[in-house]
Formats: sequence, C-alpha cells, structure tokens
Amino acid sequence: MIIKGKKIRKYFPIKKGIFLQTAGHVKALEEVDFFVQEHETLGVVGESGCGKTTLGRVITQLYNPTSGELEYHSPEKQTFTFSKKMPKKGLKKYRRDIQMIFQDPFSSLDPRMTIGDILREPLDVHEIYDNPAEREDYIEYLLSRVGLYADYASRYPHEFSGGQRQRISLARAIALKPRLIVCDEPTSALDVSVQSQIVNLLQELKAEEQMTYFFISHDLDLVHHMSERIMVMYLGSVMEEGDSTSVFENTAHPYTKVLMKSIPHWDPKQKKLKDVHLVGEPPSPINPPKGCPFNTRCTHVMDICKNERPPLIEIEDNHKAACWLFKEGV
Repeated sequence: MIIKGKKIRKYFPIKKGIFLQTAGHVKALEEVDFFVQEHETLGVVGESGCGKTTLGRVITQLYNPTSGELEYHSPEKQTFTFSKKMPKKGLKKYRRDIQMIFQDPFSSLDPRMTIGDILREPLDVHEIYDNPAEREDYIEYLLSRVGLYADYASRYPHEFSGGQRQRISLARAIALKPRLIVCDEPTSALDVSVQSQIVNLLQELKAEEQMTYFFISHDLDLVHHMSERIMVMYLGSVMEEGDSTSVFENTAHPYTKVLMKSIPHWDPKQKKLKDVHLVGEPPSPINPPKGCPFNTRCTHVMDICKNERPPLIEIEDNHKAACWLFKEGV
C-alpha cells in the first residue's frame, strides 16, 4: 500500500462582509475513506463538484484536509501518519514520491519558462544531478520518452498544441520517478485522437516503470479501461468502491446505476437516457442533506436514508456500496 485516507474532510470557508467573516463552508469532502495499492490504477468517477479533484489535491498536499487522517507508507517500510499536514521533515520526500498531472496543461505550465527549465526545476530542487551534462541528457531522455523532440527544450509552452503540452506535463510528473501520480482528468481538454495517444502513453509508462495512478475522470468507459479498482463519488462522499469488473457488471448503488445508464451507446437507437430516473436537483455542497447524500434524488429512499449516513457495506469480495438497501435488518 502507498497511501490510505481515513474519514477525510475538506471544507472551504465562505467569506462575506466588510471584515470577510466566515458565513459558512463548502463541504467538498465528507468522511472519505480510500486506499491506493502499489502498482494499481484507482479510477475515481462522479459528476462535476463531487470532490474528485479536491481529494487528489489533498493526496498531493496541495490542500490540507480539514480533518481526518492520511497514512503514507514509504519505500523504506516506514509509515507516516498525519492529520492535517505532512511533517515538514518528510514533506519534500513525500512531494517527490507523489506527483500530479493537471486537467489544463496550459495553465499548469509556467509561460515564462522554457520546457527545459520546467523539467530542470524539480531535478534541481531535489538535487538529483550534480553533473549538469548528465541532467541535460536526462531531460532529453524525458522528452523522447513522452514522444517529443530534444530541441523542444528551448521552446515555451505557448508554442505547443494541447496534446504536446500534456506530454510535457507528463514528462515533468515522471521526472522524479514518483511512486504515485494523481491524474486529474488528463485527457478531458484534448481532441479524441490525442486522448487515445495520452492514454496509451500512460499505460506504457505504467507497464514499463511500474507506476501507480490515482486516475480522475468523468469518462466511465475510460476509467473502466484504465483502472483495476473504481471509486464512485457524489457530493463529497464515496458511494461505491470495488474492482473495475465488479462495479461495471454488478452495479449496486442507485447513483452508480444512473451514471452507467448515461454512458452513450454506439447505436443511436439505444437511447439509455430515457431509462434514467432522477428526481429533483443536485443538493448544494454548502448545505448537504442529512443522512445519505443521495437521498433527495433516489427512487429507493427509505426513512433511515434521510437520517443516518450509510457506511460502505460489503456486497461481495472487493466490492462495497454506501447504501442501506444492502444492510441486513433495515
């Protein structure tokens, strides 16, 4: 195991008035439990605003959790447990081991730096190479590894296409040979043909470099293709989690079923959206409903759903759902 989260919460304060007093909170994450095993891809899906990206940024320590506990297992078999912020002594090593690819490849690259400088910076910060010639050879290798020419190192981000910029972001992410890469919708801003190239490159790197991915996406088919395990999120909570095959072939949670029915079919006559049954509007994360977060839109809602938050209940081996329908005696 690389990392484990226990009851992770992340609230963003809402500031109002002349004195910017806290008037409420956006509850982006609400008691999220997760774990990422070595050499696997954990796919995270859910609609916009469900907390996928926030969880990824908590993992990379770009955000500190409001409460809860993160447990990191280092390659040296040491375990670091921290509640809000990684201890300063271990943060630099942690940041080297856990990298991130952002959704927008343009805004994630400094427009004032050349590609060579962008790739050189993490190597200098972590003091990887003493010999400048060896460092430059490694930068050339990184560019070639992601399908780019060595002379691109002297150019700036605005000179490249979206797909090329995402390749540069990937080169930066693998530069430090991390154990885990958080991929925050790395293909959503790209053309379909370029998406497939980036996905193939990610899979090649995983196979050859024994990478581990925390793969965030809206695309259920892509997540199924990429992931060994899948975690479905809604309104900052985990609704269903399990092996990729089990989640797709034996979908359990009512919300996951709605997501599955919304996948476009290759045959236009198969209009799955007609079968989708949702009531009401998505609740606000500022004032989420009591009990199960999906209870305001679920067609199977019971009294207990409106009052008590369901735990993740085991349905079968390596497959859990947070739904009272699967709790015996309810």
